[in-house]
Amino acid sequence: MKKTISSRNLKSVLKKGEDYKTEFKEDVYKKLDKEIVAFANASGGQIYIGITDEGKIKGVNITNDLKSQIENIAKNCDPKISVSFQEIKKEKVLIVEIEESKKKPHRCSSGYYIRSGAISQKLKSEEIRDFMEEEDLLNFDKVPCKEFDFKKDFDKEKLFSFMDRTEIKYNKRSYIQILENLKVAKKQGSKIIFNKTGVLFFSKNLDKFFSHAEISCALFKGTDKYHDIIDRKIFNRDIINNIEDSVSFLKKHLRLEYHFPTGQLQRKEILEIPEDALREALVNAVTHRNYIAEEASVTVEIYDNRVEIYNFGGLHKKLKKSEFGTKSVTRNKLIASLMLRAKYIERMGTGIKKMRRLVKKAGLKPIKFKFTNFTTLTFYRNSLSGGIIKSPEVIAMENFIKKLSKTLGVRKTKINELLKILHHIETNNFSKQSYSENNRIALRTLERDIKLLKQHELISFEGHSKTGKYKITRKYKKLKKSINN
Repeated sequence: MKKTISSRNLKSVLKKGEDYKTEFKEDVYKKLDKEIVAFANASGGQIYIGITDEGKIKGVNITNDLKSQIENIAKNCDPKISVSFQEIKKEKVLIVEIEESKKKPHRCSSGYYIRSGAISQKLKSEEIRDFMEEEDLLNFDKVPCKEFDFKKDFDKEKLFSFMDRTEIKYNKRSYIQILENLKVAKKQGSKIIFNKTGVLFFSKNLDKFFSHAEISCALFKGTDKYHDIIDRKIFNRDIINNIEDSVSFLKKHLRLEYHFPTGQLQRKEILEIPEDALREALVNAVTHRNYIAEEASVTVEIYDNRVEIYNFGGLHKKLKKSEFGTKSVTRNKLIASLMLRAKYIERMGTGIKKMRRLVKKAGLKPIKFKFTNFTTLTFYRNSLSGGIIKSPEVIAMENFIKKLSKTLGVRKTKINELLKILHHIETNNFSKQSYSENNRIALRTLERDIKLLKQHELISFEGHSKTGKYKITRKYKKLKKSINN
């Protein structure tokens, strides 16, 4: 654990005195177990046997029996602790070395202890809970939710919707087996017991069990919280719908630009802050938040100059700031696993890079990350107001769509489907059967749409009925050219 301690080194240790990783003991009879537990629960340390509290060398008779006695004291802790030894023979000092434990928390016969400065402090019940939360020792996502009634509270349609996102083939009749495979529920006799992850994803009424799992969204007037709240919504349907509802809230209040890619008549919506970056930030917040603490929810705040998304739970203790964005450590491994299955996470540890890349491509200032008891992500806006911005070509295109809608005698919602067919005929070898299957449109409906386009001379069919193909007409090209101009 540490380099070998010599007599010369011992002098500097004595001069320095007891500290966070150093304890002096005259013998092994004065509460040695609490010191061992305190170091194991903290960052490890060394106990010098044969030295008084004042730092004077008394020495001890170092024997195998003494070492065995100390090992037994460590083994009697719960869970047991391993120790190692160093000897400074000249001064007759035995050094007991304790590593930081991977099986925290440990206790001895008199309770739980942790190293605090130069003393070993006993933990009260509330402090034990805080310690376990800080050390990420409570696996919230895997804990059974005893209040959840499978027959009353489970929403199987949410499960089927989740499975559709995974694109994994499944049988709706075997949904209990699916739940077990996802590790969110298990059979206990005749009962189906859900864990808390299962409740977060597949509960009919999430608010009934975890009101703090909500996402709270607010739009402020100005650049700080002291101004009026213009709009506010709280979402708590389930963990995935909460994300999508929050994205919709952001899209409603951020600036939206309409563009038409060259050569296409279907418009493309571009959000001033990339939608995928915002969604990634929300996924990060709900996946990595501390669900044990019920005092705070994930929060989205929109200001004139920025968007802040934050969740309770700072940087994970096992992750250094320099590693943030390159390595992945999560408090909620099961939640992260389901997010990965549902394709909300591409690969572990890539989300931060993706957000940074998207924001840079959009020409925005870099995202600001702040870690306290909360993790806060700040996206900076270029605009001072939201709303929809329409370029002249967008206005022209919308006028064209109105005219086309009137000419064909169909609603504007139908025009998008017809434009899609026109674009496909222009750029691909068009097959009615293939188009019907790939776009999930009934063949009969597709044939009606094609007939309509032919009637208005926007497409034509050339060649034999079996070997011929559809083509766009001069009339369509002329219409399209007028819009491009």
